[in-house]
Amino acid sequence: MYKKLRKQMTTTVVVITVMCLMLIIGMALSISGEIFTEINRKNINSMDKYDLVNGIDARGRINAILDYFGTDDEGYFYIIPFGEDQYIGMYVYDDMDTNAYEIMEDTYDYLIDERDSLDRYMHTTGTIYRMEDICEEYYQSWFIESEYLGGNSIDLIEKYALSYLYVVDSTNVLPISGRLILMSALIVGTTIIMIFLMILIPSTSNGKVKKYITNNGLSLEAVESDYMNGLRLNGKYVFGRKYVFYPTAFKNRIVANSDVIWIYKHLQVTEHSVYGVKTHTTTDHSVFVKLRSGKCIVINSKSDSHSDDIVMALSKLYSFAFAGWSQELQSLSKKNYPELIRVVDQRRINGQV
Repeated sequence: MYKKLRKQMTTTVVVITVMCLMLIIGMALSISGEIFTEINRKNINSMDKYDLVNGIDARGRINAILDYFGTDDEGYFYIIPFGEDQYIGMYVYDDMDTNAYEIMEDTYDYLIDERDSLDRYMHTTGTIYRMEDICEEYYQSWFIESEYLGGNSIDLIEKYALSYLYVVDSTNVLPISGRLILMSALIVGTTIIMIFLMILIPSTSNGKVKKYITNNGLSLEAVESDYMNGLRLNGKYVFGRKYVFYPTAFKNRIVANSDVIWIYKHLQVTEHSVYGVKTHTTTDHSVFVKLRSGKCIVINSKSDSHSDDIVMALSKLYSFAFAGWSQELQSLSKKNYPELIRVVDQRRINGQV
């Protein structure tokens, strides 16, 4: 009996492990896809003016922002260092601006020697575009008015202040190294979980059954006989004449037949919709076996008639238990479950078995 119960639990664990493995593979593929996409983006930290092409996707760590030169309804226009000694514009949306503004403040303090290093940064992805005329006008005006480049001639400005704008679309991204670490951690973590599930759980799954037999002074041979000759449902539930065997959360359990209180079929109808438009419905059939503890064994069935067959078979084994759903029993179960148990116990004492 113990071997069969352990094998049954091992099957369950294998199914769960395979599902976990499929999930982690999906996550790893997703992360790998993101990494591949990031690798194909140009690294703005290593680009120079010859790499600038209108519409090129880029990524990079921004740790210096010179100043901002404009704003619109959705965000701010900044100036950032680019290449060896040049600059380009950067556009950051409002919801990302707090970090950008703090980096700009740090950069200012660094330029006036009030701080030794630029430690604050943000990882970004985005696209580089050729500036539109109005944007280029404000951009160049900043360099003309500030004379930051040592003069305000257009030739000087066009040489060092390149008229391209890095439009940032995300600052909540991990660097590629971080994603590789995350993917490795997921794989290692899943492997550990799989080992735990495959070895530890099956080896301890019969603890509750053994404890029940010992605490109640039962004969192992008698319990095994009841198990071997019991009614088997869905390959994991065994309903014997004296005991009920069922699995719950990686543990096999056993209760006396007197613990069976109420047997009834259950129908779950689920409506599915897409964007609020109903597409189809699904129907799930099952049989509920209510126990003395208040817990419920749920047995999935194929159809309504299959549920009827299960209820009939179980009601023959446990004729003292109520069989079939009714509003009266449902109300009694919710309002006064001890009374429902008392009635079932009296039916069993009266020989309704």
